[in-house]
Amino acid sequence: MSKPTTQDAQVLLTLMDIFLSDSVREARKWWRTLADGLSLAEFEKRFPRGSEGWEHFSTLAIFWETTGSLMRRGLLSEDLAFDTFMDAPPWGKVERIVRDRRKREKAPAEGENFEWIAGKARAWVREREAAIRKADASSSRRTTVSPPQRRRS
Repeated sequence: MSKPTTQDAQVLLTLMDIFLSDSVREARKWWRTLADGLSLAEFEKRFPRGSEGWEHFSTLAIFWETTGSLMRRGLLSEDLAFDTFMDAPPWGKVERIVRDRRKREKAPAEGENFEWIAGKARAWVREREAAIRKADASSSRRTTVSPPQRRRS
């Protein structure tokens, strides 16, 4: 991985401002209440176009789609982004809805950057946790204290 630049940091800070904005914060709260695995039909029945739920869904989906697009094109450092707050895009929450929509609308690119960034985040977390476990194991081997030696009198 390349070393993040000042420009990478600026992009990340801008995304953090958006992520912490009132509208995205409200959308995130709403997403936590959304049942996993809803079909598109179930979702649209509960949250028709124009409803508050529809708007919250759109807000967060657009955020992750945009972030994925930036990262995919090298405009956002993966390591820097995932090491801060972007390590868990909520793709699993809406995967079925998006896949159903792709089929219905015949739009295979629907949500592709959102799905992509979620996959990258899962891989990054696995790799990072493995590196931490390896470092911890190595560290504990080096810091193991040997039993005290008996004194001879």
